[in-house]
Amino acid sequence: MLKIALCDDNEMQQDILMDQVSDYVKEKGIEAEITLFSNGNELLDHVKENGGFDIYVLDMIMPGLKGIDLGAELRNMGDKGHIIYLTITNAFISKAVEVQASIYLLKPITKSQLANVLDNVITQIDEKKTGEGK
Repeated sequence: MLKIALCDDNEMQQDILMDQVSDYVKEKGIEAEITLFSNGNELLDHVKENGGFDIYVLDMIMPGLKGIDLGAELRNMGDKGHIIYLTITNAFISKAVEVQASIYLLKPITKSQLANVLDNVITQIDEKKTGEGK
């Protein structure tokens, strides 16, 4: 089962993101557990207690622990999950590269943009699992 974390402090963005990701996994027939977080500290606490996710879809700018700092903290913990950053500014692109983010998308994102990104990330995850099984 694919584990996906969504983290955004804006309630409207949370709803849009949850709908887009839920529709995507349903349309693709992917068995996934999608967990929504409203801030970085909440997500980080969850990871510390329960383990990481395969995919992290993170808002870049949030109060408290910002998405870019959250990504860095996940990497410092040894988490290898794919990070997809969503933001309204391209000011943090170099920081996203530092935490080995899979992609950096500017809001508003369309359903097709997110689907293309998820297709690529899930293909990478599947290829890695297939390679490990050999």
